Amino acid sequence: MKCRNCNANLIEGTDFCPYCGTENHDNAKLKTKFCPSCQKIVHYDCNICVCGYRFVEAIQPKAKEAPKEEAGCWSAFSKVSNILGIVSLCIFWIPFIGLYAFLPGVPGIVFGILGKHSNKENVKERAGSGLLKSILGTVFGILGFIFLMMILSSAAN
Repeated sequence: MKCRNCNANLIEGTDFCPYCGTENHDNAKLKTKFCPSCQKIVHYDCNICVCGYRFVEAIQPKAKEAPKEEAGCWSAFSKVSNILGIVSLCIFWIPFIGLYAFLPGVPGIVFGILGKHSNKENVKERAGSGLLKSILGTVFGILGFIFLMMILSSAAN
């Protein structure tokens, strides 16, 4: 067998010419490689040659994945959650009306949970903020109503 570049005589089954280093594609299926240090032909699975040379595989960098398109609904849900959370926080302290803070608060909680399904960090943060506002407005509205009822019942006695 001859090298296709320099016409040197090669051992049958070599992938690389020991004289010029040219890869011999015709015998690539036989799986040997050339040691550039000692000029010997070694099996392709060999990581260290008998001379001590370490074969280093070329590491291909991973291709960056294209960002996945995301539905715009997650962003809208986080915005709605923030608005409803702000409304529930604004009305929970109003006597008698404070109980109704759960009306915007409960949907705000639902929209906040839905908004947290986004892959985008800024949308997740906004949804978390709206979720917290909605929870606080709902809980404070209910607690305020309970407190108001306790005051009214003690005043009636």
